[in-house]
Amino acid sequence: NEQISKYAVQDPELEGMGTTCVVVMLKEKEVFFAHAGDSRLYLLRNGKLAPLTKDHSRVQEMIEKGEITPQEVLSHPERSLITRALGMENVLEPEIGQSFEAGNGDKLLLCSDGLYNMLSNSILEQILTENAAAQDKAIRLVQRAKDAGGYDNISVQVIEFQFKEQKIILPTTPLNFFEKNIDESSENISPTIPKVVKEKKIVDEEKVPKSEVKNTFQPKPEMSEKTPPAVKTGKKVPDIALIVLLVLFGVVLTLFFLGSGMTKDPKPSELNISQTPDTNAVAEPMNEEPLDNQQETTAITTPKKDEKPVTKPEKPKKIPKDTLISYTVQAGDNLRKIAQRFNMKTETLKKLNRLDDNEIKTDQKLKIKVRTVHTVAAGDVLSRIADQYKTNRELIKKANDMTDNATKRGTKLIIPLAKAE
Repeated sequence: NEQISKYAVQDPELEGMGTTCVVVMLKEKEVFFAHAGDSRLYLLRNGKLAPLTKDHSRVQEMIEKGEITPQEVLSHPERSLITRALGMENVLEPEIGQSFEAGNGDKLLLCSDGLYNMLSNSILEQILTENAAAQDKAIRLVQRAKDAGGYDNISVQVIEFQFKEQKIILPTTPLNFFEKNIDESSENISPTIPKVVKEKKIVDEEKVPKSEVKNTFQPKPEMSEKTPPAVKTGKKVPDIALIVLLVLFGVVLTLFFLGSGMTKDPKPSELNISQTPDTNAVAEPMNEEPLDNQQETTAITTPKKDEKPVTKPEKPKKIPKDTLISYTVQAGDNLRKIAQRFNMKTETLKKLNRLDDNEIKTDQKLKIKVRTVHTVAAGDVLSRIADQYKTNRELIKKANDMTDNATKRGTKLIIPLAKAE
C-alpha cells in the first residue's frame, strides 16, 4: 500500500491509482487469508462453492443497509465503486478472515471481479471440479470469461489440496497461453472500453452480483476419525514457492499490525479515494456510541476549591490541499453535466483527462479534481461541514447527488471546489 502511494505521488498522471487485493497464506493444512476491495476468495468443498470474503464496495454497503436488493446490483450506477483498496488511503485496513484447516480435495479460487461478474457459481463449480490440473482450470476460467464478453481485468489463481497418495495430473496448457499470439492480436485489443458498452453479461441463468457474498462460511474439514499423517506424493515444493509464501506471510502480518492500530474515521487530509457517499442517508442522533462500537472513556477530574478549570482552545482544522478522485461515467452522462456536478470547467476536465473531444463512454474512468473527501462524524451537519471547507452546502449536495440536508455518521462526502476552475 505504501509503495503504491509513493509511486503515484512521483507521477501526476498516476495520482489516485489503486488496486484491490486478496492474499492467501498456507501453513501446512492451515489456510490464512485477507483482502481489500472486491477481489474474492472462494472455497470449493464437496462440489459446493462458497465465498470466504465480503466485497468492500458501495453496493455491498447498500445491500446491508437494505437500500437495494442483490438483484439490483449489476444494473446499479455505483456498482463499480469500491470502498477499500491498496493505494486509496495512507493507512490500509485489510479485512483478515477466519483461518481454517483445508481438507483433502479442497480447492481455493482467488479472482478479480472480471471473472465472477461474467460467470455464474454453477459454471465456476463445473470448471473447478473437472479432472484437470489446477493450471488448466485457471486458464479455462479466464477463457470462459473472455468468451462471455468480459472486457475487464480477469485475474485468477486456483489452489488444490492433495494430502493423500494419488496420481498427480500435470497441466497441458502452457502458462503463456494468452501471450503466444500477442503480436498478431494486439491490433484488435483496445486499451479502453469499447464505445458501445452493454451491461455486463452473466453466463447461465443464475446471476451472481457482488453483493451476494456472505462472510458467514466457516469451513470445517470432514474428519470423523483421527487423520493419519499426510502421505507425500513425491512432488517437492520449489524454493521459489517457499520464498513466495514467506513474503505473503510478512505481508499479512504487516497488514494486520497496520490495520489494528488505525481508526476507521481518518482525517480528510489522509483520504484519496474513489467512491460516492450514501445519497439516501438519514441523520443520526449526536449522543450515539462512537464509530466502530468502541467503548469511549473520558477522564473526569474535579478541580480543587479556588482553582478554576483550564480549557485549552481548539486548534483550527487545517484544510487539506485539493485532491483527485476517480469517477465512473454513467449512462446519460456527458462532460458538461459531470463538470457542473463537481463545480469544474469543462475544459479543465478535458485537460485533466487528456481528452481531445467531448466523447466519453459508459463505465469510463475520469479524474475529478475536488477539495477533499470528508468522513461525517457524530454531530456533523451539512452547514458546519460547508463552513469548515469554506464552501456552500448546495455545492456539496450537488456533488453527492443529495436531495436533502441529512447526513449520516460514517458517510463519505465529496467536497467540491468552492470556485470552478
